[in-house]
Amino acid sequence: METSFSEGLIRTPFLTPYPTALPDGPALNESNPVTGTRTKNSDVFYTTCLNLLEWSFTREEGMILYYNPYSRAVVTKWMLDECAADYETHFIDLEKQEQKSAEFLKINPSGKLPALVDEETKLFENAAICLYLADKFPEAKLAPRATSSERGRYLSLMVYSTSQLEPAMGDALMDMETPPQRGWTDFETAQGVIESELGDGPYLFGERFTAADVMVGSMLLWKKLWTGPSKRTRIAAYVDRLEGRPAAMKIGG
Repeated sequence: METSFSEGLIRTPFLTPYPTALPDGPALNESNPVTGTRTKNSDVFYTTCLNLLEWSFTREEGMILYYNPYSRAVVTKWMLDECAADYETHFIDLEKQEQKSAEFLKINPSGKLPALVDEETKLFENAAICLYLADKFPEAKLAPRATSSERGRYLSLMVYSTSQLEPAMGDALMDMETPPQRGWTDFETAQGVIESELGDGPYLFGERFTAADVMVGSMLLWKKLWTGPSKRTRIAAYVDRLEGRPAAMKIGG
């Protein structure tokens, strides 16, 4: 379900949510069944407090994705869908700069998408969110176990996607050189690393699709959108496989 940012504010942890209609509470004009007199305001207040307390313990909070289909939040949505997670999307109007509002900055102080709220937990940055979700939903099998020998490679690829691949791709798209002083490699080298890590595939961990494919693959999907299919046949085939997944990332949709 999708709601607007303003509609969704009362359901987020930085504001205390409450029901608009209190369950089973006496109305101000009801008669007290014991005394036969009108219910006093104090009785209403007491009952209201009890009902609110009961509601606060029985209500269920789902995850909330702050989202715009033309932003990096599509990566988080892809990951949530791969996890088969129960979540809501709250649309953020970028033209109205809702991501810079005081309320949103309490979730993501950088004022950017994506942002994810899971009860009292607030997350931003796709890599952090994907790492969190992969561990929250172990049944989805999107991450090696913490004790697995593959865990180190998995974590390295997750970070590589944002620390090396994404900025290198940005330089390439803007036809800029990548001097070594900037701290990341050039895009041709980064693509070579991905091809090497991919091997015979079909995914970065062989037959197993993981959150690393979401992070690395999302960069390559963006690249295809802007410049067309990769001239590297292995990467082009990898991107085609990712696009063919039922939960594949959808930009603008």
